[in-house]
Amino acid sequence: MAEIIVDDHVIKFNRILAFGCSYTAGWETRDHEIMNITDEECDEIKRASEGPQSFIRLMLGVDIHGISYTGSYIKFLADHFGVEWKNYAFAGSSLDFSVYEIERLRNENKITDNDLIVVGLPCPNRLFYLKESEHDTPIQLQMSTQHAWPTEDFYHTYATEIGSGKNLIWRYYQQLQHLLMLNEKLNNRIIMLPMSNSFAEWAEWLDPKEDWTKRINEINFSVPFKFDVIDKFHKSTDTDCHGFLHPKLHHHEEFAKKIHEHLTRDCV
Repeated sequence: MAEIIVDDHVIKFNRILAFGCSYTAGWETRDHEIMNITDEECDEIKRASEGPQSFIRLMLGVDIHGISYTGSYIKFLADHFGVEWKNYAFAGSSLDFSVYEIERLRNENKITDNDLIVVGLPCPNRLFYLKESEHDTPIQLQMSTQHAWPTEDFYHTYATEIGSGKNLIWRYYQQLQHLLMLNEKLNNRIIMLPMSNSFAEWAEWLDPKEDWTKRINEINFSVPFKFDVIDKFHKSTDTDCHGFLHPKLHHHEEFAKKIHEHLTRDCV
């Protein structure tokens, strides 16, 4: 059983549950192993491809997420604490989806009093909804990938009528508040980690004058840093990032070490 202190609360846990987007899922860290080639060769193929979807088609039938999870900072964080882990992060997913997944698991009694929940927060310009079908299939859409939307009209209507900075910042605020309220119910067991941008940076980017921006900036979080190595790579072609601009394995290891040191700093 591992132990940490969060906001003067002693948290004991024997498992880490993770939620988030591609960064928390460890996306790209194990692709070269799947293809049985070197990391460098794999990245060259990606950079020459038409995008992630065309590359993914090369690995049809492979559980990409399941394999990527073993390269995520979540796995290494669990190793530091000597506990089990389960990663529910999904590439391209929104914060709304993470909230949905946590609530779904709570409803199914699959989250216990011995779990630590880590949520890697993605960008707010993503849409999640449940499609009316036999299995209520979760749909994940991003403002930056118009080609993936069901129709052009759907995209343009959302982008112009709903996906404005004012609405996105309000939705993001709602989702953060939902997690904060859940955190109280779960006795401070939720750790929120910004990924490519901090909460304040996303808020300023969306709508710096909106009241919700100020409220987001006033929120205190138990881990006051982000996976900041990502910013550098999004602005360069540095070979230390993968072909689709995700951090390589050693960055996940370093991030996990940094989180572990922060969470255990007050423990004897």
